Amino acid sequence: MGHISAKTAYGQLQDQLNRLPVGAPGEGTIHEILKILFTPEEAELVARMPLRFTRLETIARKVGLSETTLRVRLEALAEKGLVFDLLLGKTALYIPNPTVVGFFEFSMMRIRDDIDQKKLAGLFHHYLIEEPDFARQFKEGTTVTPFRTLVHEDALPENYAEVLDWERANHLVREARKWAKSVCHCRHVAHHQGRDCKKLPMDVCLILGQGVRWVQGRGIICLPVSGFFLSSLYPYNTSTEPSRSPEYWVPSVRRTAPVTPTP
Repeated sequence: MGHISAKTAYGQLQDQLNRLPVGAPGEGTIHEILKILFTPEEAELVARMPLRFTRLETIARKVGLSETTLRVRLEALAEKGLVFDLLLGKTALYIPNPTVVGFFEFSMMRIRDDIDQKKLAGLFHHYLIEEPDFARQFKEGTTVTPFRTLVHEDALPENYAEVLDWERANHLVREARKWAKSVCHCRHVAHHQGRDCKKLPMDVCLILGQGVRWVQGRGIICLPVSGFFLSSLYPYNTSTEPSRSPEYWVPSVRRTAPVTPTP
């Protein structure tokens, strides 16, 4: 893999991200975010990865690295939440994570000391809330969105049309098989801006299904979910319990950079 300038690497990374359904439009702020999260070498590598789940050997041929070297680099990227890896049997597949839902969230769903999370929180708020570029991509003739509408079931009238399970939040939670909660990206960002939520704690980000195994394995703190917490999420059919007991995950902290012990 040839070496290119840092400016070119981040520009190519942004172009790559903009090919995904949720991109990284804009100038200035988004570049500062990418520079905090990616090294120039990481930006260059991700900019050249296929935008689909791909085997290690295929990526190695494309980027011109040995499989051994590439595996180490992809593992580091996955540990940071910048690349998503999926294990199918004994075969590992890799794909770049998008901005949202992706490495924006994963960068703040844990406490890290290898990046300036306070500065990053300010950049996220400015980019996502104050600048128009990111939100504009969902307003101008978009056909793909990361968001999904679910029925607020306790707001339904008595005589309502049938709501299919696909649109019921309680069904999705009940059938997930695995549940965990982690640090909320939004509340973590607000914390660094002095706007802590006074109603709920920071660790309320609910993770369902196979996502539990991935975030727990990638160093994102996963806390066990209590039965009471689960029951509060599907109170509209209290006679129905989850089809399988939840897999509780013990708290796990893995850092993306070595920490020097305090004497």
